[in-house]
Formats: sequence, structure tokens, C-alpha cells
Amino acid sequence: MVKLIRQNRTNEKGAALLVVLFVVMAATVLSIGFLSKADSELASGSNFIVRTQMDSVAQSGLEHAKALLSNPQTVDTSVLDYWTGGTGLQIESGDDYYDVTVTRDATTAAYEYVYDITSEAYRLNGSDKVGRSNVQGRLRLHPVIAYWQHDSQTISTAMTINGSTYVWSDCRLDGTVNGDAYAAGQIYGTGTLNGSEHEYEADPLDLPGLSSSDYQMSYYYDGGGAYSVTSIANSYTGSFASAGMNNPAKVYYCSGDLALTDIVGTIQGTIVVSSNLRISSGCSFTIDPVKNMPALIVGDEIHIEGSDQSIAINGLVQVADHIDMLGKTNVQFQVDGAMYLLSDGIKNLWGSGSSVTVTADPVAASVEIWSSTENSRLWSPVGGAVFEAISRPMP
Repeated sequence: MVKLIRQNRTNEKGAALLVVLFVVMAATVLSIGFLSKADSELASGSNFIVRTQMDSVAQSGLEHAKALLSNPQTVDTSVLDYWTGGTGLQIESGDDYYDVTVTRDATTAAYEYVYDITSEAYRLNGSDKVGRSNVQGRLRLHPVIAYWQHDSQTISTAMTINGSTYVWSDCRLDGTVNGDAYAAGQIYGTGTLNGSEHEYEADPLDLPGLSSSDYQMSYYYDGGGAYSVTSIANSYTGSFASAGMNNPAKVYYCSGDLALTDIVGTIQGTIVVSSNLRISSGCSFTIDPVKNMPALIVGDEIHIEGSDQSIAINGLVQVADHIDMLGKTNVQFQVDGAMYLLSDGIKNLWGSGSSVTVTADPVAASVEIWSSTENSRLWSPVGGAVFEAISRPMP
């Protein structure tokens, strides 16, 4: 009998041990489940933070492209005449990077500047890209001022402006403006405006702020200097001499009036005239400046004194007074960049076969003006830049 009681107690202890083991096992399984869920939630929260950070970095890539398309002085624009983007870019040091791709919309007119931009941000974990974010934007540079004149001199029927124009007075438009017309006064006339009228408006841009005296003897350029200008005589015939080794921006300076006769071909550099520029006869030339330099600075007026001439200028033109075509025939005056006439505009453009065409080019017209080896100021003909659309593709 005693033996039977002891056996029952042993069985009870075994059963109790099994129950305890079961409870411990259940608690362990539940704990592992809780820990796994917590780890998953923690990882999910961490991924969400990384993705949010990468979204911000990708957005910064769009703003980076916007800034460099509006002011392209500091980047390479030699391939497609605009900044095409870059890889492995950073806002600050660390493991976060972004790649930017820029493509100009070729379906728009030559004087319209619309770009499709893609920015991809990512965090590098070793060689792996984690937390990727992609954003796409469509950017329009607007307005891009091709032609600026101070007074109410008529924009004649023989003028074509591809881009926007601003007149710091009333604007009588009898020619063609393929862009918007801005004026400090009213806009009227019989011409063609393929854009919007903006009457009684402030100038969308500051003036370039150039002066012939800035290049009288020497100048600063690209953080170096001071470099010597190449002085030229008051009467010049034939091709321009070499600018020399100590003149990297190829600045040609004339004190007083400059008369050009029988100049044919391309002038590589910048021409600065302290007084009047007289294009006498037999000229068929192009002015092509170094990147970030103006093409032509004239301290007073430009006079076209002979018929049957062709002048092409790739860059920024600033004339302190006006251009007088003097009724000459078969004269083509073309600017790709921007032209600023700080007084009476263009006069006597009525000769048969003569025309003036100004086409906006934000890269060719953008300049960097150095006042010392350390200090420079950027100027661009771009008055604004807006994103027409921004989208985030599904991951």
C-alpha cells in the first residue's frame, strides 16, 4: 500500500514537470515571436527614415540642376551647350549620393529652354545602394531675355527676336518677337508677338554691369590674373593678331573709336571699344568669345557704314548707346546670346535686304565678372526657372 502511494506521488511530480516545461516552451515561443515582430517593426521604421531622407536628397538633385541650368558658368557645357548632369554627387560628406540626368526637350523651338531632369538618390552600404529614391521634373527657363533696350525706339519690321524682350519705356513692336514682351510702359504696334504682353512691368533682370574701363589695361579671369589685354589700333584691316599667352580670355581693347574694314572669318575672343565701333565695309566675321566672357562691349555707339556685310556674334553684346544701321542695304546683324542697348535701340534699319536677328542663348550670354582673384559675380539672361511637373515613379 505504501509503495503504491509513493508511485502515485512520483507520477504527479513528472506530470507537473511536463506542465512547467510546456509553459516555459510556450513563453519562449511567444517571446521569440514578440522579439521578431519588434525587430521587423524597428527595421521597417528605420527603412522609412532612410527612404524619407533619400526623398529629400533626390529633391535636392532637381534644385541642383535648376541652379546650374540658370547659371551655367561653373560647369562644363561644351558637349550639348547645357549641363547634362553628373553621378556620385553629394550635398555633404557621408554615405548619401545622388545622380542627375538632364535632357533638353528637342521638340520645343530652338529659343525655348525646356529640360527633363531625373534625380536618383541612394545610400551606399559598402558597394550596395540602399534606400533608393527617384524623382523626375520638367523645368522651363522663363523668361530668357534676348533683347533689352532702354528707350521707346521702334523695334522695326526687319528685326526678329527669338526669346523675350524688355524695353525700359513704351514698346512699339513692328517686328517679330518669338517670346514674351516686357515693358515699363505700354506695348503697341503692328508686329507679331508669339508670347504674352507684360505692360508696366519691372525689369525681370539686373543689367550685366559691364564697362569698357574694366578691360582698359588688364582684367581678372577664372581666379587668376591680373592678365594683360591685347591693345589694337583705331583702324583695323584683315585678321586679328594672336592674343598672346598672358591673355587667356583673349580680350582685344581699343581706346577711342575702332573702324573695321575687310574683316573676314572668326575672331576668337572679346572686343572692347571705349568709344564708337564703326563697321566700315567688306566685313563678314563672327565674334566667338571664351566661355564666361562677353563677346562685345562698346562704350558709345555702333555704326554700320557699308552695305553687303555680315556680322555674327555668339555671346553677350552690351552697347552703351545705340546701333545705327544708316539705311545700308544687305546687312545681316545676328546675335546668338543676348543684346543690351542701354540707350536708343536700333536706328535706321530700313535698307533693302538688311535685318537684325537676336536669339536667346543662356549659355553663350552668361558671364562671370571678376573684380579680383577671389571675387566674381555671375550674370545670366535667365529671369526665372519653374518646374512644370514633378513626379516620383513607383519603387
